[in-house]
Amino acid sequence: MCCNCPGYIPTCGYADYPLIEIKVPGLVPLPESEYYVIYDPKGPNVPELVKVHGRVDHYIKPEYVDDIEKIARWVYETFDGRKLMINDVSLPWGGLLDFKNPWQEPHCGHREGEHVDIRFWVKKRDGTVERFFGDPKKRKRLRRFAYRHTVFVVEEHPKNRPNHFHLRPERR
Repeated sequence: MCCNCPGYIPTCGYADYPLIEIKVPGLVPLPESEYYVIYDPKGPNVPELVKVHGRVDHYIKPEYVDDIEKIARWVYETFDGRKLMINDVSLPWGGLLDFKNPWQEPHCGHREGEHVDIRFWVKKRDGTVERFFGDPKKRKRLRRFAYRHTVFVVEEHPKNRPNHFHLRPERR
């Protein structure tokens, strides 16, 4: 984490107090790709913040972008043009990813732009979505590829959240 104090803001009424910004340095937006899509939730359960500002939780450390692309490209080439659906990564400045809970810790690993959630669903060439990674053999192939060819380990969430994987870097 870094801390910057860019100076005083005379118009805010607190001119005697500095503005302090605390953030994870260097996070970048996850770039667009022909091999994955950013999951965009719809419906009544979407948090108000997302409805107003759009998805702001796809920031990542630059050193992991190529490995995400590598995994997504492998899925695309191996499984007839299917695209991964990327869910949560990190907020623009890092920190607690708190859309629904009052500052609880549901996404501890997403605080520094290193962990990535990918959904079990994929987008097919025709634009439809299917629950593709419900098949344990496909999940095993994905885990094996990621472990052998990237810095990521693919973890399945516990049985109470069987709808996505969690990618985390592992120092080998």
